[in-house]
Amino acid sequence: MPRYNKIVEEGEARAGELITMQDMVVSFLFFVFTLVSITGGYYWAQSVYPITTPLQTSKVEVPALPDQEHVLDINVIKATYRIPGRSFKLDLEVTNLSDRILRVGEFSTANIRFINKDVQPGLKRVDKQDLIAPEGLLVEGGAILPGQTTIISVYADDALWETYRLTSLIYDPDSRFAGMLFFFDEDGERFHYEVGGAMLPEFS
Repeated sequence: MPRYNKIVEEGEARAGELITMQDMVVSFLFFVFTLVSITGGYYWAQSVYPITTPLQTSKVEVPALPDQEHVLDINVIKATYRIPGRSFKLDLEVTNLSDRILRVGEFSTANIRFINKDVQPGLKRVDKQDLIAPEGLLVEGGAILPGQTTIISVYADDALWETYRLTSLIYDPDSRFAGMLFFFDEDGERFHYEVGGAMLPEFS
């Protein structure tokens, strides 16, 4: 407003005198500072966070798996993530509706597979980019006998939680998880079930 009033008082002929050489120098310095800040911030973010997830704007149609025999009823009791130990724990109430003995052999979330080595021994990573934790799954509760309803605890422990930035989910105001549990019978036949729900972080 002061510059506008100056033009009104002295006329538009002297409008060019309102921007001095000092104004131009200061503006140029701000311009250079802005470019340097943007460039420096970009390279800093690239060095500190080399693995990023791009924004998703498309819809991918994934073919559904063929229907399988319903052999289990699963109820999620509680899900927690223990931050110091990078350990995800899932408490489940499981009812075996079949005539076979079933055991948890794998938990998959965010394309990472946590393997129970007692059920699927010998699985190895193909390379460093292979998202498999061959010994990352521990199950308390053992086998689920035919007709039995029991509570089991599934632990998914591996450094992949940190490597692929999955631990950032604990900072969400409403932390939730989703994944697939794979059960195996004594003949090696696999049954998959989706699980999900609220997740509570543990800091001790």
